[in-house]
Amino acid sequence: DRRAALARCLLDHVGEPDVPVGVGTRGKDYSAQPHEYRLEGFESVDPARLEDGAELIGRCLRAAAAKEVTVVCISSLADLAAVVRADPGLVLSRVRHVAVQGGLEARPDGDPGAGASELSRRWRADSSVNNGFDAPAAEAVYAFCFDEGVPLSVVSRNAVPLLPMQLAQSFAERF
Repeated sequence: DRRAALARCLLDHVGEPDVPVGVGTRGKDYSAQPHEYRLEGFESVDPARLEDGAELIGRCLRAAAAKEVTVVCISSLADLAAVVRADPGLVLSRVRHVAVQGGLEARPDGDPGAGASELSRRWRADSSVNNGFDAPAAEAVYAFCFDEGVPLSVVSRNAVPLLPMQLAQSFAERF
């Protein structure tokens, strides 16, 4: 995956060749802009240095001490959701906090199902891009955190001021 290769290349550039990089589950199609992959060495990243995203999360959790891991999701939540579904006990025992770049909105119907926590009954994933890559996965992660009491921080697009497109394009043209 090109995004994982970009992360691998960037980590190599900053002197962190041993930090593992996982290839996330494929979500919705995305058309990258040419400037996004203009980094020296990107084309020569060895795919063998990239791991399956869900397997990497599981491996890291199994190697961690109790309540030692903070999971930060800045794209699709599909891989974390896969680990939650496969081994919820592992996630509960090792994760101390989940932080998501995504969003939540009030649930109009107020009832996602029997046995759900008060938070799950009140909130659902919003239409943010990262939630939209795999909406059922986003719902599963949020519900798991709410229902199991895993501390959760969600930073929505509303926390970031809009940039004029001209300013954003000028940055893209520089690099």
